[in-house]
Formats: sequence, C-alpha cells, structure tokens
Amino acid sequence: MLEAVIRLPKLKNLLWFCAVMLVALSFPIQVVTGSPYPSLLPYLIVGGILVLRSLSPGRLNEKRRTASRFSNISGMVTLYLFLLLLDTGWQASVGVISAYQTLTALTIFLLPVVWYWYFRRAASEYEIRTVLLAIMVAGLVVAIYFAYDSYVKLALGRTTAYANQAFEYTLARRGTDEMSENTARIASGNRSFGLLETHSVSGAWAVLGALAALSLLPPKRKVARGLTILAFGAMLLLGLNFTTIVAFAVVMFLVEFGGIRLLVGKISSAVARNLATLGLIGFLSVSVALWVVRGPMSEFILSSLAGQKDLALGTGDVGRSMSIIVREYFGSYVQHVSDSPFTLLLGDGFTGYGMPKGGDVGFIESIARFGVPFFLALTYGLFRLARSAVRQIRIERALRPTRMLRFALSVTLLILLTEVHYTVWTSKAVLPIVFFALALYDRYLLYRNPAPVDNKPSFDSTLAMKTLDR
Repeated sequence: MLEAVIRLPKLKNLLWFCAVMLVALSFPIQVVTGSPYPSLLPYLIVGGILVLRSLSPGRLNEKRRTASRFSNISGMVTLYLFLLLLDTGWQASVGVISAYQTLTALTIFLLPVVWYWYFRRAASEYEIRTVLLAIMVAGLVVAIYFAYDSYVKLALGRTTAYANQAFEYTLARRGTDEMSENTARIASGNRSFGLLETHSVSGAWAVLGALAALSLLPPKRKVARGLTILAFGAMLLLGLNFTTIVAFAVVMFLVEFGGIRLLVGKISSAVARNLATLGLIGFLSVSVALWVVRGPMSEFILSSLAGQKDLALGTGDVGRSMSIIVREYFGSYVQHVSDSPFTLLLGDGFTGYGMPKGGDVGFIESIARFGVPFFLALTYGLFRLARSAVRQIRIERALRPTRMLRFALSVTLLILLTEVHYTVWTSKAVLPIVFFALALYDRYLLYRNPAPVDNKPSFDSTLAMKTLDR
C-alpha cells in the first residue's frame, strides 16, 4: 500500500506530461487520424489525474492559501465563464448555432478552465515543473518542424506530405473546396504553417517552449539561457511568422534583459550590458538562420523582413500599412455593432456567430468576441497581474528571480502582443497554457503590499523559492 502511495505522484507527473504534449500536438493527431475527437484526449487524462488526486489528497501550506491578495484572478475566470455560458446558451437556445457547434465551443473554451482550478492550489511543485518541461519539449518539437517545413517550401520548392494532409483535413472540417480556401499552406515559395493549425499558433508554441526552458534554467546559467534564446530565435526566424518573432523579441527585452527597468527610467550599467547582450543574441540568431539556409531562402527571408517593416510603418511600395488595416477592421466592427447592437455589450461569443474571425487584427476580433465591457475588464485584469508580477520579481531579486512568475508574466505579454495582429489565445493548443499561467499568478503572488517595509522577502516568499530550487 505504501509503495502504491509513493508511486502516485510519479504517475501524476507522467500523466501531466502526456496531457501537455497532447494539448500542444492535438491538431497533428487530428490530421493523422482524420478526426476531431483526439482533442479530447488531454482532458481524459486530466480526468484520470483528478481521480488519482482524490486517492492522495495532500495539504497545502495554509499561509499560501490566504497570502495572495489577488482574488480578482478567480473573479476574472468567473467573469469569463459567465460570458461563455451566457453567449453559448442563448445562441443554442434560439437555434443560431447547432448542437455540434455548442459542444465544440464548450470543449475548446470551457474545459481548459480545469488547468486554472487544479494548478492554483491542488498541484504539487513537481507537477508544475513537469508541465513546464512538457511545454519546453512540445515547443521544441513545434519549432524544429516549423523551421524544417519552411526550409522545404522556400529552399527546396516543395511541400511536405504532412502539409498536404493538414490542408485536406482543413477542407474536410470546414466543408469547403480548394478553390474557396486559402492555399498558402501547400503553396511552395510561401512561408510555413508549421505543425499546428496556423503559422501564428505554431510560432506561439515555439515561443512558449523557449519561455518554459528559461523558467527551468537557474538564473545564474547565463550561457545556457543565452543559447536557448538564440536557438529558439533562429527557428522562429526560419518559420517567418513575424508577429511571434516581434513578440518574442519584446518579451525577451522586457523580462529577460531588464527592459522594464529601462522603460521606467532606471538606467544602469547592468541594464546596458543586458541590452548589449540581447542585441548580440539577436544578431547571432539572424546570422545562424541565414547561414543555415543560404541562397534563395536567405534572400526570401531578408525581403520578407523588409516587406513586414514596410507594412508595419507604411513605407516602401506596399501601398498598405497596419494602421490602414486596423481602421478597416474597426470600420467592419462598427458596422457589425450597428447591425447587432447587443453585441456591443455581450459580444459575439465563442462560436462562429457574428463578425468573421481569423483576420489580421486580433484585438478587434477579441473585442467583438467578448463585447466592450468584458474585454476592457479582462484586459485591465491582465495588466494588473503583469504589473504586480513585475513588482514582486523586483522585490525578490535579492534571492533569485521568481521563475514561475516570470513564465506567467511572459505568457501574458505574448498573448497581449500577438493581439495586435493575429489572435492565438483562442487556439485549443494555447488556451490551457493561458489558464495555467493564471494559476501561477494565483499561486505565487504572495505579497499583501507592493514592498515589505524592511525590503526583505517575506517568509512565504522565501519558502516558495526554496521549494522551487530543490
């Protein structure tokens, strides 16, 4: 009996590793099997974990249960659930969406909440580290294939068998034909979509892999951390999803290399050295990527970088800019609200109802999905969490940076930055990780005040850091 109890934690760790891998790779599994149902496999595993948890209910430190002053995290999740059930419920009841669409929406947007519920209190530190390890491994797999598929399309001028199979699966799921569908996935000479459903989601998972790897590496291992950033940065560059390339660079600047201190006007020699290091790593990432592919693909990368710069700034001969695209999308949203005024408050919900989604301006689509009041409330909550995490990380710098909070902060920044162009949080491969990050906030934001009077870490913080560093 004792041996079985001892083995339960190891079994839960293994199951969480498998659950994360299935979350990340659910789309390729669906492609290979030709069925949408493998997306439910992670939650079957989570159900098994909950059963195991009931067999060995551990007790958490009571101070950790009450230390966090951020009860608004659970309020944010409750608000999200309320809107999800309200919008999906009324749309299903009046026949706007089918029963299958209802179940799909609940599967994609409701089930991931269990990640928040479990990891905020019930999970052990080892389970959290196992999840981060799995995110790192899955992100590495996605990043490698992202770079490989891009090389095949741009350097060799052909497409992989998987890309063709994924395209056929997408056609079958949407009930469309090749003439009416975007064929970029199977077009040689075009950038890669990678392993997942879109190039932006593939890029986001590559970034998540890098963030998880950095959260597992001790802060003092500067060389290993630099090489991790260089490797993932080079693979992202080869994948050519510029939204996630820019998001990765900004997150590294702000969180890893002290950019936040620079933004608040605190310039020091340490910040200058960090920024010089970041510039060197960025230069090496570009150099390595261009050296690996050489020839036509390197020329394509450089011309694509120049084209994206012109699109962002409205320069060159592009004829369009992001500001123009944003104005067009905003105009479409205003027209949508004038046609359906109630969506200004309640949003379109989480199905295919309302304004078309999947375009070039993510935050406007999110406003349309949530409605203005809910979108503003949730966005404000995320900014508050990010600000509080920054404060706590600064307080704990005398010990070691809080790695779990750094991961949660980085995931938040990734989601907010990608909203400028392509939305990624709605992907069934990404949303569970967003709720996992919210759970980390709830678990590790320990301070009742922005800073202790004596500028020393509290007992709870010290205990948490010792636990993380075991």
